[in-house]
Amino acid sequence: MTVDPRHCSFVTLCWLLSWLWSATAQSSSSSSSSSSSSSSSSSPGSRALDAGDATQAEILAQEWFEANSDANVTYLAVGVNSALSNVTGSDVICGEGVPSLQRRTPDELPNNGCPAIFTALNGSCTCLPGYSSSDTWEFFVTKRTSEDEYPLSMNASEVLPIDTIRTLLVPSTVVSISITGVGDEPQTISFVPQDVDLPGSDIPIAVNEADTSDATSITAVRLENIDMSSVVLNVGYFFPATTLNLTMRNCGLEKFGYDFFQGLNSIEYLDLSENKLATAYAGNTIGKTCTTQFCAVQILNLTGNVLTSFPSVVFNLDGLSELYIRNNNITDFNVSASVFSSISALRAYESDQPDESATCTGGTWQTAHNVTFCVLDASTATKDSSSSTSYLVYIAIIAGVIVVVLLIIFVWIKWGPRSDMERLSSSSKNDSTRASHMDETRREVNRALLEDPVIVTNRIEYKQLRLRKCISKGGVDITRLTTECYIESLVHRLINGDPGHK
Repeated sequence: MTVDPRHCSFVTLCWLLSWLWSATAQSSSSSSSSSSSSSSSSSPGSRALDAGDATQAEILAQEWFEANSDANVTYLAVGVNSALSNVTGSDVICGEGVPSLQRRTPDELPNNGCPAIFTALNGSCTCLPGYSSSDTWEFFVTKRTSEDEYPLSMNASEVLPIDTIRTLLVPSTVVSISITGVGDEPQTISFVPQDVDLPGSDIPIAVNEADTSDATSITAVRLENIDMSSVVLNVGYFFPATTLNLTMRNCGLEKFGYDFFQGLNSIEYLDLSENKLATAYAGNTIGKTCTTQFCAVQILNLTGNVLTSFPSVVFNLDGLSELYIRNNNITDFNVSASVFSSISALRAYESDQPDESATCTGGTWQTAHNVTFCVLDASTATKDSSSSTSYLVYIAIIAGVIVVVLLIIFVWIKWGPRSDMERLSSSSKNDSTRASHMDETRREVNRALLEDPVIVTNRIEYKQLRLRKCISKGGVDITRLTTECYIESLVHRLINGDPGHK
């Protein structure tokens, strides 16, 4: 069979074209796969970083995120720790100065809203971009109760489901922070610092994002319907020192810890309304001057607390111009003339009226700001003041007596028994010495009697003696020999008589 050369050439050409097409398709597929893989690894939602790709700054950021983000806890926060300054802009959660919700869920997939270094740790982020250009940050929050997925972003008017508020790193442009709990009861939201490993109990609500040691520009802080009853007892330096306007309304407050208000010296507006306070916490309860952190207060709102007596102490505040104490348990509206004068001088004043059964003994009823007061006469006020002073004096005297008694008891316990033992020991030694001396003397006398020649010569045989009662007592401690004891009498005469008559 003869093969046509032209046919062979055609077959060869077809084979070459087929081989080139196959090679081109394979190369294109490989390139597409590589591109897809590269795109996936650089995506914000990637689950892990390639080995060796993470920088030291990114590793530190991941370590911080894990240490300061408890599993399944949702935080309201801004960025990450300001000390991680080497983190690039693309690794800052939601961008510089933008608040966000942050959550780490080891058993659930992330929402791919965090930078890759945090998504790799199953971190989910919800950005709040509406705050980036505002000088007032106002958050509406509620205690998180469900495991719903979080969106990539939320706006400022939405209610944020959270568990905890981490110290906010705020830009210098922010001058006001407001956090309002949404619900029938105060929301149990906790507060934590930027770094839980730092010692101490200081948990500021906000610090300067550029440098935490620098002052912020914040002048107003408002907390409403947030349960702060435990926070105020255990946390220190909570508010920025620059705060002038402070509101803690309906926060379940009964009393405050020593350090909670530390750093505040310039508060002018103080609203502690709708709490459970029995004390004004402004002014000073002893003396005529103010010694608390609230000496600069001009407007004081204590409405809806549990005050039982008129808080005259607040008039130690020299600049007080408005006072609101409505809806308390005050039944005694007896005030001194000076306090009534201060009330009358206020720009605004609100309180309940005295009970209809209230009496005014030692004073007169007078009205200021449409409220009736029992203004005590000078003599009555002086008497009350003296009475109060005397009461304090009595307490001081009683305390002094108790201290003296305790001191005496202490001295007696420490030295008294030892002295008694020493006296007993000394007495015992003397008695022992005396008894020993008497025994020795008695033995010498007996020896002399037995060896005396007169007695030996006139000795009567023992069997011839009839012993009777020889000793009798008369009167008190008087002892004498009886006449029946003739042998003893004879011996006595022989010893003490004249030797010439023996």
